[in-house]
Amino acid sequence: MGKIKINKDNKNRVLLTEVLPYEVPMIFSNEGFYLIVKDKQHEIFFDRIKELAGDTYGIPFNFNIGKTIGGDPRTLSIIHPRYQLPFVELYEKYNSLMLHLCSKSPISLRKISKVASFYYSPNFVFDEDPNKNAEVEIEPEVLNEETKYLKSYFTYKPIDLICKFYDRMEFRRLEQKFNYMMTFDISKCFYNIYTHSITWAIKNKASSKRNANEKSFENYFDKIMQQANYNETNGIVVGPEISRIFAEIILQQVDVDAIEILEKDSHKLKLGIDFEARRYVDDYFIFANDEQDLLKIKEVFQDKLSYYKLYVNQSKTEIKTSPFISDIHVAKREINQLLLLLFDKIIIQNTNKTEDTKSIFVEMPYSISQNFIKDFQCVAKRNNLTYDMISKDVVRFLNVKISKILKNDKIIKDGTDFEKFLIVVFDILLYCYSMNINASTTFKVAQVIVLICKYFEKNNNNQIKNSVFSEISKEIDKIFINSKRKTKGKNKSNIEILNILHCVHTNYGINYHCKKYKP
Repeated sequence: MGKIKINKDNKNRVLLTEVLPYEVPMIFSNEGFYLIVKDKQHEIFFDRIKELAGDTYGIPFNFNIGKTIGGDPRTLSIIHPRYQLPFVELYEKYNSLMLHLCSKSPISLRKISKVASFYYSPNFVFDEDPNKNAEVEIEPEVLNEETKYLKSYFTYKPIDLICKFYDRMEFRRLEQKFNYMMTFDISKCFYNIYTHSITWAIKNKASSKRNANEKSFENYFDKIMQQANYNETNGIVVGPEISRIFAEIILQQVDVDAIEILEKDSHKLKLGIDFEARRYVDDYFIFANDEQDLLKIKEVFQDKLSYYKLYVNQSKTEIKTSPFISDIHVAKREINQLLLLLFDKIIIQNTNKTEDTKSIFVEMPYSISQNFIKDFQCVAKRNNLTYDMISKDVVRFLNVKISKILKNDKIIKDGTDFEKFLIVVFDILLYCYSMNINASTTFKVAQVIVLICKYFEKNNNNQIKNSVFSEISKEIDKIFINSKRKTKGKNKSNIEILNILHCVHTNYGINYHCKKYKP
């Protein structure tokens, strides 16, 4: 199916793409609110809200999501509906200016480049190759299979995921040119952004104070970001795409100012010759041939960030010598090779005189899956990593691979082997999912379960269906019990677990008794 054009005149689509975190629960969306606004029924709706709660600011709904094993949960925010509406006007009036303000920095790796003109159809979601395009309108792999709308109002370039930076030719060229790479990030960037600083980035402090009451883009953006967050000036709501654009406008100016200072006589460090720098949202990568130059460059960026009341996370600053490849990237390549070998063993090429075909061949499913899991564990141990750091790569790979196989009737011929194949897949998939339960892995596992269920709806084979669903139910049950044990006595979110529970129990009829798990 592929790309489908969107109606750019539909200004209200901002409510579907920019104001909600990606990580909201599966049962929550803005589609109902979007339809109310689109049908111009929201005035009555909001008049009642004003009577109950006033009309000065909104209190966001905050919720926690899991981050890393042993780490603290991350707090995200849903903006009150009343205070989502001003962002529609912001995009309608100022999208060209927003594009301009995000085009100043020569080092930004994730910046808006144009208004999106298409979205991927649901069937195309699962055909995506994450390394295929340098410029991606949206990130297809995170879309729900039933999504009708594009993921983002703008397109982004040159990359949409930080992991892609290490796979780019650009990174290899930087490694050839420089001996050292320093990485650092901004400490709790979104939680610490001072809303007035957007006016400083666009004008300057003196000018912004003189024109604080003037009608302008920066003053309006400042005001609605405050209203969305309890009228707070210290910190912005975390999660919505609009917050990343707000931060990008400020950090673009930080980049420009820092590079200008570095190129002056006192430093004489020229971008592209003496050093290179890249920034992905709030993560910095600095390249140079002299370690002392790295420290000077970092000091200048620190100084410019502090002007905007932002500070470097010193504990995460690291200097590497060439080659810059890290343990985690070595492990990712090893995992990818293991996965390719796995499918080479169970998807057999059949060659005859008329055509080349493939078929599934599996003899001992549990032996195959257990051998893969042992190899997976060895890769983690060999590279001094925790399982959660590489398990998401397995989940992503299986998500894409299974979706392609389910669409190819020529591969799925023998029911017995297909049943064994699914047992192998879910044994590995759900083990790796249990090692890294977050929003992204939950959606990918849910997508696979949805596709399997829909496949069995079309191809009615109750014996295989019951066997596979029993396997899924058994493994999900283990995940629920283990998750409950791990989070006992801790203030940790169970949203991801509730999402997967909703997927397997409510919508798709897998025989799982949710009374076993009480979050």
